[in-house]
Amino acid sequence: MVKLFILLRIMASAVLLFAYGIVSMALFLGAFVFLGVTAFKVVRLRPGSLGLVSLLLALETGGAFLWLLGAEIMEGRLEPFGGLLVLCGILVLWVLPNAAILHKARGLFAVKEKAGLSVNVSR
Repeated sequence: MVKLFILLRIMASAVLLFAYGIVSMALFLGAFVFLGVTAFKVVRLRPGSLGLVSLLLALETGGAFLWLLGAEIMEGRLEPFGGLLVLCGILVLWVLPNAAILHKARGLFAVKEKAGLSVNVSR
């Protein structure tokens, strides 16, 4: 179930990360490389990959903010209260549901100690 969730959210993540192309091509390419590395580690249920997902969610939040308010930022007419409302909307509608689903599945990414050896419980 988690693998399907991750694979489906890669498309939405890619759309949100496209906004970094407005700022810089290097930042854009770096965000996509980070998306690929994070998706690979999460699909393979690697320990420690949830930390990468939290950083990816932060990058996606910035990308969504740029998508929604990039024109106002470029023209210098961004109102602080409007920006705060958009940011709160992004956090509630995108980050919170993703964090809740990944928090529920955190046991899949855990490493358990068994007879003195580290064993990944996902395999």
